Amino acid sequence: MKKKSFIVIVILLIAIILGLCAYIAYDKNLFGIKGEKKESNTVEKKDDKTTKGASEDFDLEQAEQLLTKFGFNEEIGCFSSKIYDSYYSDDYKQIVALNNAFEREDLKTQKKCSEVYSQDKYNNESKSYKSDYGVCTDEHGTSIISYEDVNKIYKEMYGLDMPKKGVNSTSVSGLYYKFYDYIESLDSFAIIECGGCGGGCGTNGNEFFDINKLKSAYTKGDSLIIEVYHDILEFKTAVDRDGEYKYVSTTKNWNIKLSSKNVDDAKQEIEEKHLDKLDVYEVEFSKKDGNYIFKSLTKKLS
Repeated sequence: MKKKSFIVIVILLIAIILGLCAYIAYDKNLFGIKGEKKESNTVEKKDDKTTKGASEDFDLEQAEQLLTKFGFNEEIGCFSSKIYDSYYSDDYKQIVALNNAFEREDLKTQKKCSEVYSQDKYNNESKSYKSDYGVCTDEHGTSIISYEDVNKIYKEMYGLDMPKKGVNSTSVSGLYYKFYDYIESLDSFAIIECGGCGGGCGTNGNEFFDINKLKSAYTKGDSLIIEVYHDILEFKTAVDRDGEYKYVSTTKNWNIKLSSKNVDDAKQEIEEKHLDKLDVYEVEFSKKDGNYIFKSLTKKLS
């Protein structure tokens, strides 16, 4: 009796195991008998991947306008250098937002310096009021814009509230002159002057020119990617066995021999024939509530 019971139990266990194996094989479609459901799952996954990974071309004129708005076409130093040659810092974000704000006449209120600064800030010799970020002169006075108005612009561009502090553009580039002060008593920003800035661009006798040209713009999901060719090139002269020639050097290609004999022609020659030898920068934005918000600036690897 015990032997028969043992055999029955073994048979039941084998039946259960075989049943489980058959179910797993069916569920995984190992026998190919769930064709309709498998095809549906495959299409769904493919569509999901395509939707999230697909890119669409973005209007180049609108892309150029965005680059200008966000300060990428602003000259910040010698030889028409741009922010690509420096660092897109928090100070630069604040300066860009303030630049945009102070271009709007409807936001500005004209003020005398004495209406903005206390008398203890006044320097009688220079006829100006000195702050930590620059000076306000009696001769020129100043314009102010409320923090609320500037912050609205900043938040639409960068997705955060703007710091309540002044900013001096020399922290971005030593020869870039933009000066703004935050006036706590007015809860406003004032545009001011440097008050003693100087300096110049030294050269070694060679000429320089910059290339700043849009390569592409496309959207991918909620992101907008803009690629830009950018380089500052030194126009040099050299001599080989064929005689004198002109050339420039780039990161990707040490020397590019040119047929051009002057800077203007050289710039055109580079743009028409040698853009692939220049550095490429990628500017990424995300889109939120109808606004493009700056996300990152990166130099693409060769």
